[in-house]
Amino acid sequence: MRKILQWSPVSSTEGARSGNFGKDWVRDLVLFSGLRWPAAHVAGRRLVAVPATGFISDADEVEALVLATTGQGQRYQVDTVEGWWRDFTEILVGDERRAVSFVRRRGDPGGELAPDRPINTGRWASLLNILRPAALCWKRRDDFETSRFVADDDRVAFFLQTLPATWAAEEMGLAYRKLTPVPVAHTLAGYLMASAISALRRQVSMRRCLYCTSWFELHRSEAMFCSPSCRAAHFNKRISPHGVDLARDHPQGDDPVASSLAGAKRGRKAAHGKAQLRDPEGSEGPRRAHGGRARAARSRRSPSP
Repeated sequence: MRKILQWSPVSSTEGARSGNFGKDWVRDLVLFSGLRWPAAHVAGRRLVAVPATGFISDADEVEALVLATTGQGQRYQVDTVEGWWRDFTEILVGDERRAVSFVRRRGDPGGELAPDRPINTGRWASLLNILRPAALCWKRRDDFETSRFVADDDRVAFFLQTLPATWAAEEMGLAYRKLTPVPVAHTLAGYLMASAISALRRQVSMRRCLYCTSWFELHRSEAMFCSPSCRAAHFNKRISPHGVDLARDHPQGDDPVASSLAGAKRGRKAAHGKAQLRDPEGSEGPRRAHGGRARAARSRRSPSP
């Protein structure tokens, strides 16, 4: 049985450390091996019973999505907490675009989805009820989608009250890196909760990625992308498959888009293969695109009679 007596994040001496609005942040170590489902799709809808808490719905029943998938999925690994636990808190159980995007990129929080085992998003209700109070401890403060910790003690206390007493024993374990114990999340749900707790403890600022709109921890005040791949894709004018139109899809409907993705075009313009390149100043004649100097056309002599 996977159990630990007590769980607490471990500060990483190998993690990112840099100035952040006058503070020094260190990511906490939490190991997780996840399975994302790029072929996930909506197979139907159904009414499911959920707790009427106000965080999910004021009703006892909601229309949830039935998610199915094909293929074997793609394995990925993380070894520190990340800010994208907040992406999950913005999902509505009937929100097709956000739910499918999350499962394709991060996987199913409960780890139950499989090619022969569809799930319904109503199963996420309990986890959403836990994590949404944590997300309320941050507030967007400027036009760059920067979200700074603004919570008082009451909000933090309310979040801690929503945590099940046995969640760590059920969702977390321990591994060792040499002599250092490191928390291990057995499920994506456990990793999301561990990331939220870590972010609350460190009161770290966050920002939406300018490319994929995912939340990431802001360890440098000028950082605009959650990863080097998102930075490269943004400058290559590619359209993110994970980007969400926040003005349309945000639960409150008033959250502006971090970047205008609609006008982005795919790919780059290729240079014409026959374009001529000029020599540096002082040289004679044009150069051909593949090197070498262009030669003057040679005239042929007519054969002698």
